[in-house]
Amino acid sequence: MSTNSRQSYSVARANKKENFLLYFVAIPFLLTLFSSCRKDTSWNSSWVVPLVNDTLDISKFVNDSTIEVNNGYYYLNLKRNLYNFSLTDIVSIPDTTIDRTTSLAVQSLNVNPGFQFYNTIEEHTLNLQDLQLKLIQLSGGAIDFELTNPVGTGIYITIELPGVTKNGVMLSKTFFIQAGSQSSPGKINETIQLLDYQIDLTGQNGTSYNLLQSRVKIKSDPNGVPVTVTSSHVFNIKAKFRDVKLHYARGYFGNRTLQDTTTFNLAALNSVVGGAIDIQNTSVKLILENGIKIDGSGSIHFLKNTNSQGSTVSLSGPGIGTAFTIDQPTGSFSSMQPSAREFIFNSGNSNVEQFIENLGSANEIGYKIMINPWGNTSGGWNEVYPQSRLRLAVEAQMPLSIKMDALTIRDTFDLKLEQNKDKSHVESGVLQLDLDNAFPFSGQLKILFLDDNGAVLEVVNGTQPIASSLYGQPNSQGLKHMKSSVEVPLNTSVVDQLNTIKKIIVEAVFDTPDPATSSNQMVSIPADAYLGIKAKAKFQLKVKV
Repeated sequence: MSTNSRQSYSVARANKKENFLLYFVAIPFLLTLFSSCRKDTSWNSSWVVPLVNDTLDISKFVNDSTIEVNNGYYYLNLKRNLYNFSLTDIVSIPDTTIDRTTSLAVQSLNVNPGFQFYNTIEEHTLNLQDLQLKLIQLSGGAIDFELTNPVGTGIYITIELPGVTKNGVMLSKTFFIQAGSQSSPGKINETIQLLDYQIDLTGQNGTSYNLLQSRVKIKSDPNGVPVTVTSSHVFNIKAKFRDVKLHYARGYFGNRTLQDTTTFNLAALNSVVGGAIDIQNTSVKLILENGIKIDGSGSIHFLKNTNSQGSTVSLSGPGIGTAFTIDQPTGSFSSMQPSAREFIFNSGNSNVEQFIENLGSANEIGYKIMINPWGNTSGGWNEVYPQSRLRLAVEAQMPLSIKMDALTIRDTFDLKLEQNKDKSHVESGVLQLDLDNAFPFSGQLKILFLDDNGAVLEVVNGTQPIASSLYGQPNSQGLKHMKSSVEVPLNTSVVDQLNTIKKIIVEAVFDTPDPATSSNQMVSIPADAYLGIKAKAKFQLKVKV
């Protein structure tokens, strides 16, 4: 067997965090391979393990409401909803049971087969709290009926719901119930689906609200027997409205306040642990869009972010901490046009640059929206449509230009490896990164090795910087790029503590140097910029058999 064999293993591309450590995977395999040999023989062997062959770019963010291309450079065009109230957040119908008990108004009545002995209409008030609804249209829901018959012949019960219509036809349903008795009444359960029904809730006089009408008709079975019905015979009619889904609603939606603090996180910024950035020509909009026909007012109490070092910056500028009115939309259904109120933050009227430059991963916005703060000024003509929204959105437009001063990004990975020096083991190694950089950034690479308690055992710096594309030459497409090779040595001290090392921190420090002055400058990111990475691990293995 040769004493200076060189072998190479291909490792499948995987999660980049895992790829960074894959060169250790070969070690347990080699230890197992030689552990069963009993001869007291050893030799050194050089190994090379390819880890990564990949290209990083930001093309996946282009044209997804995040980044666009403008004059050959990337341009930030961010559009995101911060909160979004829809029809069901404003108006909803809770599950409601109407329990109607029906009996004769006279003490006794002889009923022949086929005789209608009951016909009356009632109004039922729906408990909708502060809502005063006059008309609703449904996109779903059902009524579960439970009906009983306490007399000794079969009956037909017809239930009509005046004001509940579909394509202009009133909802009417006839049920047959077998004969029963007062102690053991006949009983049936039936369900009616409410898809596409419209419900007029103005009552019999047409001027009220939240009123549902029902008419009940009872007729004895034409093929049954004569019976005597008394006032003590009670016909129970229970109707449960459930899972009602609204398509449209009109009425008065009450005086209510929607108030909350919403948190949204930009997890990637948690990795930024130091340094600074500088941006320019920034414009950020907060847009309040209203598609619900209501009067309203509101205020944005604060908008702030906190970065990984605990520094918090609150946005100041127009609209923050100031009450404003909410205008109604125009049109209806398909012609509805929401109203919009915009608050624009730029370098001249706010601290928006400092707000963004804080690189806050934890963001909070506190707001209050008041619906109908002046009461029922519309005369019950609040309206909400299927597409209606009351939303607050953020938009940011700016050239993707940036200046970096020692911007430091860290990420931590678990590492659990052990080796026995009395057996085959790694003696030293190096991680080599061959880079092709088309971004106008430079970087320094560092790896910190930690024990179980997070204490730093060793710090290893990359031997060369990642060179900025501005130091390179244009490729065939005219895009400047620069190649460099960075090595991170895994010296004897690191290898000796391999059993103690439980985590590693990969740290990169970025700058935007000017080739003419070597000081950092503002740079624009060209379209199609990329970072090509070829990583491999080279290590010396002492083999004992």
